[in-house]
Amino acid sequence: MNPLSKYTSKPYVIGIIAIILVPSIGIAFANSSIADFFLSALYVILLLIICGVPVILPDIRKWMKLQNNPEYLYNEVMEKGSSESFKKLEELAKNGNLEAIYFYALTYYVENSVIPLNAEKTFHWASKAAQKGYGLAQNLLGGLYLNGVGIETDYAEAVSWFEESIKNNVYESEIGLFQCYEQGGYGIEQDFHKAFQHLRNHALRTDNVNSKFEVAVRLFDGHGVEENKNEAFKWFQKVANTDVVGTYHDDEIDEEATWIQTIPEGAVINSFYNLAVCYQNGYGTPKNDEAAKHWMNKYDAAVRDNDEYAKLNEKERRKFDIERMKQY
Repeated sequence: MNPLSKYTSKPYVIGIIAIILVPSIGIAFANSSIADFFLSALYVILLLIICGVPVILPDIRKWMKLQNNPEYLYNEVMEKGSSESFKKLEELAKNGNLEAIYFYALTYYVENSVIPLNAEKTFHWASKAAQKGYGLAQNLLGGLYLNGVGIETDYAEAVSWFEESIKNNVYESEIGLFQCYEQGGYGIEQDFHKAFQHLRNHALRTDNVNSKFEVAVRLFDGHGVEENKNEAFKWFQKVANTDVVGTYHDDEIDEEATWIQTIPEGAVINSFYNLAVCYQNGYGTPKNDEAAKHWMNKYDAAVRDNDEYAKLNEKERRKFDIERMKQY
C-alpha cells in the first residue's frame, strides 16, 4: 500500500461541490448573466473553504508528518530510489533524530540504487543511535558484531548489545542471542541450553513460526533442553495450525496500513509431516491412525502444491500466492 494513497480529496467533498456548482452554472446561464455566473462561482469557493478545509486538513497534517517520517523516507529510498528522500533522511539523522539515524544506517547496509553499500558507515551510524539507547539500533549493532560487518566479529559485544535491545522491548534480538550461544566462540562459550532459551523466547515474544518449529524440533530431539515429546507435539500443532503470522498497525502514520507476513511454507509443511509421525507412533500423544492419515494427506497435498509452484511463471505465482493466503 502506498502510504500517501489515502491523502486524496474526499469523494463526499467533491459531491458537495458538484451539487452546488452544477445548478449554479445552470442558473447563471439561464439568466444569461456573466455576473451571476461569477457570483455563483464565488459562493462555491466560499462553501468549499467552509465545508472542505475542515475535512481535508487532518489528512494534510498527516501527509506533512509523513514527509518527515524516517521509516517512510527509508522506504522511498529502497523502493523508489528517491535521492530527495535520502537527503531528507540524512538531514534528520545529522540533526540527531535517533529513528532517522537508525534508518540512515540501514541505507548503507541494504543494497539500493541511491548509494553504495558501506559497512563502516553502517557501523558508525548504528553505534551513534545505539549508544543513546535506541533499541532497534542496538539490535542492528549486535547483528553487525555477530556477522563482522564494519567491525571485527565479537560475540561478546553482540550479546551485550542484543541484551540492551531486549531491555528496550526489541524482541527480535532474542534470535541474535540464540545464534551467538548456538555457535559459540568470539568471546563467549558455546551453550546450547542458553541458545534454546533465547530461541524459545523469540518464538513466544515475536510469534515467529520458524522459531516455533525449531523449538519443537529441539524438544523432540532433546537438543539444548531435556527431551520432551509431549511439549514438542504441542509446538508442532501451533505451527501446523498457523493463521496470521503477524500484523502491523500504526495510527500515527496510516490508519489503514495492515500487512500479513507470508507464512513460512517449510515450517508449516514439515509440521504436517511431524504431526503424522507423532500420531502414528504415539510420540507426545496417543496413537491415532486416522489423525496420522489426515496430517500425512495434508503434507502430501502441500508438497504437490510446492512442486506445481516451481513450474509457474511470475504472474501465475502471484495468483497462486493470493489463493494460498485465503486458506490461512
